[in-house]
Amino acid sequence: MSEEDLNKELYQRLDYISDTIRQARRKNRLTQKEVGEKVGISQKGIYCLENGMESKKILLLLKIFKELGISMTLYIKEPEELY
Repeated sequence: MSEEDLNKELYQRLDYISDTIRQARRKNRLTQKEVGEKVGISQKGIYCLENGMESKKILLLLKIFKELGISMTLYIKEPEELY
């Protein structure tokens, strides 16, 4: 896979992640501020995640997973499962 194809695929995944966060927040009838308070980040942080502004950090994570052959779905756990 070329670097250009990889970046295109990763940006599509990033868009999906951002859209999923936004849709889930709206479905739960929560504001960005309320979600931020629940997870310990600012309303602006939630806004940035929903609008791809934190894309560099997430894109880097996706690139690392892709490079190492790690499936993200295998490592996504409920927060209570992490402790």
